[in-house]
Amino acid sequence: MKKNIDLHSYLKTLTQNAFNELKSDEELSVSLHSEDSQFYRFNQSKVRQNTSVNQHEVYFVLNKNLKTVKSKFNLTLNPEHDLKKTLSLLKMAREQSQQ
Repeated sequence: MKKNIDLHSYLKTLTQNAFNELKSDEELSVSLHSEDSQFYRFNQSKVRQNTSVNQHEVYFVLNKNLKTVKSKFNLTLNPEHDLKKTLSLLKMAREQSQQ
């Protein structure tokens, strides 16, 4: 069963943790593309298919050393996993900005 999550608060906490990891010469932009939809297919006045679509994709843009590095990932809504993924992408973006 899916638990209800306040996506705004979740994303705010996640991004605050990422911003806290930034160095003085770094800028980070974060955006979210999100869909939370319910679809029903009817046939002869009966529900034939009931489908949910829940997708939350986060985009990061790191500016450092006059370079821009973009990355993205799908939120799992598991705080530990998403924070680990966020910090991993931040580390990879830093490495790419050094090249």
